[in-house]
Amino acid sequence: MLKEKVLKRIKYIVIVFSLVVNTSPSLYSQDKVSAFNRLSPDQVLTIMRKFHPVIRQANIQVEISENDILNSRGSFDPFLTGKMGAKNLKQEDYYQTKELGLEIPTWYGIDFEAGIANMTGQRLDNAVTTGNTSFVGVNIPLLKNLVYDKRRGYLEQAKIMNRLSNHEQRKIVNDVMLDAMKAYWDWVKAYETYKILDDLVDNNIARLKFVNQSIGYGERPAIDSVEAKTQLLSFQIEKENRWTDFLNAGNELSIFLWKENQTHYSLPPSVIPNENWDQKFRSAQPNLNYEALMNEGTANHPEIRMYEEQLNFYRVQRRMYFQDLLPKLDLNYRMLSNTGPQNFSVNEVRPFTENYQYSLKLDIPLRLSEGRANYKSAKLKINYGELALQQKAQSVSLKIKTYFNSYLNFEKLNRLQYENYENYSTMVRAEETRFKNGESNLFTINAREIKALEALEKMIELKTKYFKSIYEVKWSAGVLK
Repeated sequence: MLKEKVLKRIKYIVIVFSLVVNTSPSLYSQDKVSAFNRLSPDQVLTIMRKFHPVIRQANIQVEISENDILNSRGSFDPFLTGKMGAKNLKQEDYYQTKELGLEIPTWYGIDFEAGIANMTGQRLDNAVTTGNTSFVGVNIPLLKNLVYDKRRGYLEQAKIMNRLSNHEQRKIVNDVMLDAMKAYWDWVKAYETYKILDDLVDNNIARLKFVNQSIGYGERPAIDSVEAKTQLLSFQIEKENRWTDFLNAGNELSIFLWKENQTHYSLPPSVIPNENWDQKFRSAQPNLNYEALMNEGTANHPEIRMYEEQLNFYRVQRRMYFQDLLPKLDLNYRMLSNTGPQNFSVNEVRPFTENYQYSLKLDIPLRLSEGRANYKSAKLKINYGELALQQKAQSVSLKIKTYFNSYLNFEKLNRLQYENYENYSTMVRAEETRFKNGESNLFTINAREIKALEALEKMIELKTKYFKSIYEVKWSAGVLK
């Protein structure tokens, strides 16, 4: 009898040893692969910065706004003017004119001009100087457009729109980076939960072999084979579901992956997350400082800066519209000479007494209806923008606080869930030992295994949510780049 028990124990050890040696873990149910490509979150962000079309569009928009600045600077470009003409009727020479001029606009609304002219003919206007003339002059707006004018306003608005485009580009990058990181960690979660089921299927295959062989030796009842098979089938079904979840999560992540030639990249199943991706949680914590993030967010968040620039745009409009409330009084003064430009001498000029030409033009709108309406509209837009800016700053501040609280909460939950999972794992290992020694049953070990599976899946879910929360905190402060 004792000899029989010893032989059974030896057979049992041989069975267990052979199962351990012959059972190799598999990764994919559909395709067994020996080598995999690894994809980290930093790699995803790098690919997006370089190739994502939305980010490229935002960069193009910035370039367009820079080109608009150049366009607005054109109002201050010097330009040449020229004119040439003649009239002859019934062999009578009415006139022949040749004119060449240079105008130089300046920032302060005062424009300088110079020119030469040659006029001959039998029927010229008496106010026209015949022969060669040359002049140097200045155009001065004495009231409206002296302190500020539309060309200065348009250039300032172009610069504001350029800064606005830069902030909008930062906002777009900030938003799309967060969406990508959410998709990435969902993909990691899908992969890890699939791998758990894959390992469980392998373990249950080994357990079913062990149970069947134990039944063959008469050590266990035949019903244990049915129970072991049922548990295996339930895990195989769940494994196939998780495989599909992994493929779908890869498709969602592929939305953010593009190639250099602007073609979409479809993430293959052979690409998996980095090894030891959760080590950051167990060792080095991310450097998230609440005060620094709050200061950075409330001062430089792209949405806040966009509201500020929009407010600056309205302020420029108000300055431009204020000019419409002023009378228009323009002075044009020229120093004249009846010689060519090479012989022109300022010493010949005696302002308003000799060798000069001037004109003074006055325009006064009697009701100023358009000017008053535009100016009031600009003031209302400024009031509206100031209220919107205050609301946005408060919203950003609350958002940072909320996401930072979630980050701290996930940090605590991860520690607690890890400890919870370790306890369930310890109970499973203990029950397996008792089961192999014939002191337990499949029902108990299956129940404990399911509890351990639930705890492990919950731990992976909390880990991925924790890493998401890190990016969400940065996103809320507008610092994802």
